Amino acid sequence: MSDLSISIVLYNNDKRMVDEVVRSCLESTITPFVVIIDHSNDDRFTYFSDNKRVAYYRTHNNTGFGSGHNVALKKYEVLNRYKYHLVLNPDISFSSEVLSELVSYLEVEKEVGAIMPRIANLDGTLQFARRLLPKPTHILMKRLRPQSALAKEYEIMDMEPKKPVEVCGLCGCFIMFRCDVLSKAGLFDERFFMYFEDFDLARRVSLLSKVIYYPGVSVMHAANREHRRSLRLLYFLISSAIKYFGKWGYIDSARDKINSKAIEQIKKSL
Repeated sequence: MSDLSISIVLYNNDKRMVDEVVRSCLESTITPFVVIIDHSNDDRFTYFSDNKRVAYYRTHNNTGFGSGHNVALKKYEVLNRYKYHLVLNPDISFSSEVLSELVSYLEVEKEVGAIMPRIANLDGTLQFARRLLPKPTHILMKRLRPQSALAKEYEIMDMEPKKPVEVCGLCGCFIMFRCDVLSKAGLFDERFFMYFEDFDLARRVSLLSKVIYYPGVSVMHAANREHRRSLRLLYFLISSAIKYFGKWGYIDSARDKINSKAIEQIKKSL
């Protein structure tokens, strides 16, 4: 069984950005198996079909973020062939040692089922991608008043861990999973076309193992938050939020316990 596979789902992305994330993967000190699932409605990425170092599959149909990653996991039998799998956004870049350090951590910490590194903006500042599990009021205030106390609480703005901690609310732009745990937890819930599928999956993984935020290494994320400018993406955000809270509960005592534990661990790590 090999160590690491990676899936990247594309939809009409910037070619330079996609080339950079693929370069980051292929120039890593650990050699991963890279799968590109192309949902694009044009042929801008078909040149990857000639690249012997990646597996390229064009769907001709945009079925969503989680669905695209599920295609990679199923079509290439990832869960049976690899120990770890990285779900990766096409707008990420990272240095050569990042993947090997995360894999090394998982090799030692056998009880960890999912891990996310520090996510940084392009200028190096912290991106608040590690979050508490959301309450409906968190989502509302983050949208309407991003500097409010509730929005800051949700994004844990006032505290950044200095060592690995259990934080269940991880951003799907870069999450590495232990494949045997992912096999038990299940794949992405395809009812979520976009948004909240990452929280949903990380939470299911947390029922079986630890979900860890690992600030020891950073990756760069060129997040452009298009849902703030696109009514179509805002619709997907609202639709997914309704599905998420319908699934896990608007009133959720388990969420409150998980969040309290995360805050307690973060305070100890400062």
